[in-house]
This record gives sequence, C-alpha cells and structure tokens, in this order.
Amino acid sequence: LTFYNEIARRVKTQQPDKLLGGYVYAAYTYPPAKPMVIEPNLYLTLAVRAYYGFTLYRDDFAAEAPRVMAAWDGLMKGRMGWVDYSTYVGMDTPMGTPYPPGKDILKLLFPAIRKHEWQSVYWGSTVGTVHGWGSLHNYLVAKLMWDSDADVDALSKDWLERAYGPGGPLMGRVHDLLDERLAAYKRSKPNDFEYDAVPAQVRAIHLPLFPQIESLYREALSLAQTDAQRQRLQMFGDNLVLLHWHLRKAGWLEKPEQSTFYRSDADFKN
Repeated sequence: LTFYNEIARRVKTQQPDKLLGGYVYAAYTYPPAKPMVIEPNLYLTLAVRAYYGFTLYRDDFAAEAPRVMAAWDGLMKGRMGWVDYSTYVGMDTPMGTPYPPGKDILKLLFPAIRKHEWQSVYWGSTVGTVHGWGSLHNYLVAKLMWDSDADVDALSKDWLERAYGPGGPLMGRVHDLLDERLAAYKRSKPNDFEYDAVPAQVRAIHLPLFPQIESLYREALSLAQTDAQRQRLQMFGDNLVLLHWHLRKAGWLEKPEQSTFYRSDADFKN
C-alpha cells in the first residue's frame, strides 16, 4: 500500500482525473493492522486467493470473508472491486467432472458486495468440458451481477426447468449431491487450497456419487419432451462418458462395462 500510494501520487500530478488501479492478492489479502491514509485516486481490487475453489464452504472462511471485505471497505471508502474464483474449479486436466454452482457461496458473497456498493465485479466462470457458457453456475452469476438481490434458488429452479424440462428436478438433485459432497470435502481439508480437478478430489467427490448421478441422469433423459431438452441432457451425458473413462483408467470402478457411459478404448477414441 505504501508503494501504491507513492505511484498514485505520481499519477495524480500528470493525470489528475484518473484512478490508479491495483490488486490486493495472495500475501497482501488482509488489510493493514494499523490505520493508514490511502490516496483518493487509488482503486483496489480484492482477490482472496484462499477462497478460491469452494473453500468458502469452510466455516472459518465463511465467517471471515464478510469481515475482510468490511475492513477493506472501511480503508478504501468504497473505491473497491472484487475478483472471484470461489465457485471455480480449473480444468487444466479435463476429466468431464461436473461441479455445482455453489449456491450458498453465491448467497454469502453477493449481498456483501452489494452492501459495500463496490463498483466492479469479475467472476471466474466454470469452463472446460461440462460447462461452457450454458451452465447453471454461469447463468446464476450473470443474473446476480445484473441484480445482486435476485433469488438464487428461484433462478436455479427456473434454469433447470428451462434446460431439462420435466427432468429439471432430477438434474437439480445431481447438483445438490455434488454440492453436499464438495462442501463436506472442503470442510475436511483445512489446509487444502487446490482449485483444479485433481484426481484426489475427483475420487473423493465424484467416484462415490457416480452411480446416483447415472441413475438420476437416465431418469431425466427418459422424461425429456423436446429435442432441445434431449440435446442438453446428452451434452451432460457426453461429459459423464469422459468422466467414466477416467475413473475406469484409474482402476476405481467395479464392473465399469455395466454403465451407460462405458465406452471401449476404441469407441472412446472415435
């Protein structure tokens, strides 16, 4: 902050009508213990690395986050932005792993951002195999960035029904199962800040749920009434084919050939 202040003063002499932007990140996450004066043309963006990858399911982080945000807001007087990867899982090694939208985390953070009236928000989208633009997570975040007071549960229900028709509640249950398992996993790993779909996480979350997910998916597909609903479900299923292949190759599945998503190596490559 001392460095940022010095640069802000220099900027002000040549560009008095401009703001200087800077990141608050990594080792600089927490505000200074002693009060200090911040130059009025300095604008900071807070990116709390420790909260990336659903770690806000930990009770200690969930309690800490509003306090950290409030402390920075008190220092910066509203000249703040927020960068978020709290509901993001990187797909550097794509395994077809579906992840939930993290509704409880969205409900925690968006009201806090709104309360402080921060002026910019960047939210890491879920990308890669199963996600892309048309995921439940990305829809919820886009809606909340437009209207932070929106009802997360109502938005979720609407999206699921529009995407999957009569199978919407079943696919919602898939998301809920993943959410519950992911939350429990994160709470059991107080020193884990991993936000990629690493094998240990996939084994702990997706492997035990795979039979249930398959059963719910097959039932949802049987209820599809339109080509669009079937296509969306089949896109989800394509990712489960990929996930099944990885689970099988890891040697984690019993009788893998009995699954709807089983493909021989030759069929998988084709």
